[in-house]
Amino acid sequence: MAGFDGFFRGDFPRLVAFLCAGGLGPGTAREVAVEAFVQETGTWPPPGDPRVAVRLTAVRLAAEQTWFDGGDPSADPPGDRLTSVVERNARGVELLATLPETQRTVLTWSLDGFSPAAIASALGMAGTTVRSNLRHARERLKHRLGLAGREEALMTALREAEGALVSALRSALDVEEALTRVKTEATALAAPRVQAGRFGFDGPVRAAVEGDPDAAQDLLAAVQPLIVRYCRARLGGADAYSSADDVAQEACLALLTALPGYRHQGRPFLAFVYGIAQHKVADAHRAHARNRTEAVAEVPEAVDLADGPEERALRAELNRQLARLLELLPERQREIVLLRIVVGLSADEAAEAVSSTPGAVRVAQHRALLRLRSALERRR
Repeated sequence: MAGFDGFFRGDFPRLVAFLCAGGLGPGTAREVAVEAFVQETGTWPPPGDPRVAVRLTAVRLAAEQTWFDGGDPSADPPGDRLTSVVERNARGVELLATLPETQRTVLTWSLDGFSPAAIASALGMAGTTVRSNLRHARERLKHRLGLAGREEALMTALREAEGALVSALRSALDVEEALTRVKTEATALAAPRVQAGRFGFDGPVRAAVEGDPDAAQDLLAAVQPLIVRYCRARLGGADAYSSADDVAQEACLALLTALPGYRHQGRPFLAFVYGIAQHKVADAHRAHARNRTEAVAEVPEAVDLADGPEERALRAELNRQLARLLELLPERQREIVLLRIVVGLSADEAAEAVSSTPGAVRVAQHRALLRLRSALERRR
């Protein structure tokens, strides 16, 4: 990857600033920037301007994080040191936030050093559309700042604010640590990752849909452990395992029933399985609510029937603490933590299950764990 290290050191703080200007919280922007560089290493150097390539990848990842966050892409864990750095240099970000989305987007690219022609090419817009939005954005900000007729003063103020943010981020970010992380994760992604019994569903699914009973049983044997772990994680502590296993059994039966009608239609098979399990878990939660019982999330372990009352009480308290921690996460981030850490899916498999991308799943998981770590540190 000739030239990658130097490019990364120079561009990483600028990319984080670019994402903050686009509306991401600083911590999220940092994680998205890291993953964008991880993905770009696979085809480095990219055709054309590498700054454009990495920004387009980052923008796509940022949009996926909005989905994982339930619509709030700016949310970051409280106490993130990077947040305070950006807040002290947020004048430009605050001004850009007052603009309509398209105006904000094109002005953000412009302040990052791209010409109207380059912006039009990168975003697939007509040049006249880019220039019009830039003009309207400048007029809106001039009016807001009382700088009517003083466009040069406005642009100077915006560029100074952007420069101050990039400079502050260059000092605050651990660029070398981020570079090491990018190389480590890129190397891991490039390594062969064929796992026995994982993926390779196409053949068995096709045969099972066509009515082959042996294929259906083989398929069920492959996914049943995933369904069981997911149901146990969502439905309770050790004393609730029999109930969770019953729900898992219902999900497996529902899967077998639904198989003849399954068609790909662009939807991965793991997403199909996950959807069935999710619905069965939701039904169980509603039943628990009607019965006035409490469902508690848990990282599943083997049930030790020899545990006495004290051990069961300690486990129940641990389950309650974990449930409270997981409730701090947006619902979709919580699902990613369960699928990746509890169920044991790879990033590719989890992405397939939730109809996302592996890169977005990795960013969402990392951000979720940072949020949980921050919560634990505040409770000490």
